[in-house]
Amino acid sequence: MRHECAKDGKDPGLCTSYRPVCLLPTLGKIIERLFLLQLNKWLDRNNIIHHNQYGFREGKSCDLAIHDLIETIKIRMPSEHLALVSLDIKSAFDTMNWPVLFKTLESYGFPAFFKNFIYFYLKNRRVFYTNDVLEISRPCSKGCPQGSVIAPTIWNIYINSILINDRPDLHIQAFADDLVLLIGGRTARELENKTNLILAAISDKLEDLKLKLSIEKCQAVVYRSIASQKFSKRNSTVLNRKPTFKIKNHSIKVSDSLKILGITIDNKLSWTAHFLTLHVQKLYS
Repeated sequence: MRHECAKDGKDPGLCTSYRPVCLLPTLGKIIERLFLLQLNKWLDRNNIIHHNQYGFREGKSCDLAIHDLIETIKIRMPSEHLALVSLDIKSAFDTMNWPVLFKTLESYGFPAFFKNFIYFYLKNRRVFYTNDVLEISRPCSKGCPQGSVIAPTIWNIYINSILINDRPDLHIQAFADDLVLLIGGRTARELENKTNLILAAISDKLEDLKLKLSIEKCQAVVYRSIASQKFSKRNSTVLNRKPTFKIKNHSIKVSDSLKILGITIDNKLSWTAHFLTLHVQKLYS
């Protein structure tokens, strides 16, 4: 059973202002926990989940995700211009497509036991909305049950096909549904062209999973290579012209900083923007 809970600060008159949360019996959670122990053993033994998935995994964390991302930038920055792009998947957990999920399980060779458990776990779910006047329920045929024990692992399996596109010139990292791309180019023009091609390819692969990007929430930060800074009159860390990055012919915002997993990362790796953000939050808290 899933109940709709309003998100903080959202207009209660809009459907998108509500987050479905699962209400599960204690016995059901115990069974899920036992199932998850076996599922994780199988995933680890067969090396299914990509190492760049940092969400809901033993030995992984937000701190490690940020650390590894910064270190990757530092390693590549001496010889390459870099684009750090944060991608926002629209209602990610709520739009997970069940037929696509089971095709994914099949492609990885999951044993029948795991597929059957997940099938009957998702079957016959309903969404309830209740207020002072009425109660409405509807059958649920998609989505990852938020609040359940096994949902985060199911999501990691579902999104894994995006992470396997990671390669030397394209670093893809995730914390659950938070996706980050790091793309390099020897020149500003090469960086712009490569980034746009990669954004188009990732967008298409997400659509294959029946997922869509909230383009207006996607952002990018650009880093000038250290080698090219030496040829700048002022040793500028900023490119002479900001590149234009687009998804589906819509430009995404290129700024001096962006927030990833609660940490503000700027185009100088100085942490100044993050400290200012914390200062402002402290003043108004």
